[in-house]
Amino acid sequence: MGEKAATAVPVLIEALKKPEFSYNAEEALGRIAESCQCNTNKLFNQEVDLAISYLETALNIAENPKSEYANLFGFAEGKKRLRRSLNFLKKEKDSRLFSKTRPR
Repeated sequence: MGEKAATAVPVLIEALKKPEFSYNAEEALGRIAESCQCNTNKLFNQEVDLAISYLETALNIAENPKSEYANLFGFAEGKKRLRRSLNFLKKEKDSRLFSKTRPR
């Protein structure tokens, strides 16, 4: 996810848990996720795994039905970004695994 994002993402994930910061944290995570998606070809397998783990954690928090902000207008787009990037990275991971196991 890049050196700067690697330090920011855990902080942003924690901020998702705080109502006063959750919208901005979700927006920032969505933008980082999209950037990561665009630069996937530059990521090592371990970085893809870490990005998947972070995005899964962020989505679990963002989609928590007990969150007072979970269903407010405007939050849906951030969740869509996170989900879209997560799905893309999972497909990329599967693709990399498949290309390694294919007979030559």
